[in-house]
Amino acid sequence: MPRKFRSGVLLLATLIFGGTSLASEKVARDPSDLDPYIRVVAAGGLWKQGELYGSCRVVVRKQGWEHSRSYVYLQWLLHDDESQALSVFKSKELTEFEADWFIVQNVTYALESGKNRFVVNLRRRLDDSQVAALLECNEPGQYELKLPEKKR
Repeated sequence: MPRKFRSGVLLLATLIFGGTSLASEKVARDPSDLDPYIRVVAAGGLWKQGELYGSCRVVVRKQGWEHSRSYVYLQWLLHDDESQALSVFKSKELTEFEADWFIVQNVTYALESGKNRFVVNLRRRLDDSQVAALLECNEPGQYELKLPEKKR
């Protein structure tokens, strides 16, 4: 294989397979590319499935202007020791938060009795009351959510 051709292939491979790393480094130095609608991120805990393992995080996006609402996502991040990288292994939108027009105020991680739990503090738009939900992150794709009682 000619030397110029090999150099071109190497450069192309680096751009294709190393592009994600370069993009991540750019965002780390200049976070202006982050989604401006993300209002809250909380991470913590560990999950394990066979040989795979990682951590959990809750991501909250707020959309709307006068009539805003929160979109809540639970993500299972995969930890790859070999490449020393994180990636989203599984992501799930938690539509249960749409009930009672909840607006997420903040989220905190709390390891409790060996379980990965997040306390989600909410404001109910209908009456402006402050309530909390308990979200438990289990193995990828599995979770338990205890929402406050619905207002009548």
